[in-house]
Amino acid sequence: MAKIGYVRVSSKDQKYDRQYEKLKAEEVEMIFEDKLSGKDTNGQNFKNCWTILEKGI
Repeated sequence: MAKIGYVRVSSKDQKYDRQYEKLKAEEVEMIFEDKLSGKDTNGQNFKNCWTILEKGI
């Protein structure tokens, strides 16, 4: 089973770099990302990540 991760930042000025570093160190193979508020769970890539997790890929 693939290791799956999700990264999120709240604004266009923020970067994913540190989150990616940590996931890569854990050998995460599939990473989804969104730029949206932490209160919002409607990000398209959040939904895509959740769908993959539900399917157990």
